[in-house]
Amino acid sequence: MSKKEVIKFDPAIPAQFSKWFGAPPGFTNDDLQIHGEIVCALVHEVHPQDSFERMFIGDLAYLLCERLAWRRCRANRIRQAHHEKFERLEREVLLDAERRKEEVRKGPPPDPLAESLARWSAKSQTELAAERELREIETNKRLVAIDADTGKKLAELQKAKDGPIDEAACFDQWIDDVERIEKLSTEVDRKIINTLKNLDQHRTGLGQRLRQAIDEVIDVEFAEEPGPAREEAVPRAESAFNAEVSKGSTQPTTGPNVAALPAPVSSQTDADTSARSQVLAEPAP
Repeated sequence: MSKKEVIKFDPAIPAQFSKWFGAPPGFTNDDLQIHGEIVCALVHEVHPQDSFERMFIGDLAYLLCERLAWRRCRANRIRQAHHEKFERLEREVLLDAERRKEEVRKGPPPDPLAESLARWSAKSQTELAAERELREIETNKRLVAIDADTGKKLAELQKAKDGPIDEAACFDQWIDDVERIEKLSTEVDRKIINTLKNLDQHRTGLGQRLRQAIDEVIDVEFAEEPGPAREEAVPRAESAFNAEVSKGSTQPTTGPNVAALPAPVSSQTDADTSARSQVLAEPAP
């Protein structure tokens, strides 16, 4: 069974990065916690070897947090448009309820014929008071019914508001803002890719050369490569000749050890010529 290594949060790593590069601007406490977790994960995976790689890791952690923030902003904008839709419907329901209540309080429009008959009728004050009381009771019943109907509608709207978000129902309310958020999020993604490229180029290029120049020690043993035999023969012969000449110049020319040199060719020719002429001069036997 394979074991997966769990990356533990080390508070010393975010503290050290904050000391080097400063705290990320505009982050809440929750964002700082997320940023610290991302920094620890990147340090564990990348194993930075110099200050440049630590700088790239700090930039990368900030950009990843910014990307998460834009995603939350997109979801919050859609949720806000969803809530705004139901809040608008709730206001419409309340306004309609107030209008109906006002009509009930005013009562039906006055009837001139009924008013003239009431003046000529011989009703007592007690009967008139009883009629007014009945009208008030009826009005209150109608007002209570309106309140109950309004409360029922508001409860249904609140249930739909707290339920799943219907993005298509409020599409026209959030599409413009979400498009701007997507453009900003795409720009952050481009920065993340460039940061990763810079980190890789530094590690395989300049960073590697710097580490080789510092860490590696070049140990070279000098060895002269022998030349061709023909090229070595001439210097060897010259050196031998020079040694013999120097030796002969230092030794005396007399003595038994001195070798007799042959006579010159010209002297040998003169001796042969004189001998031949002497033979010709003698008479034949």
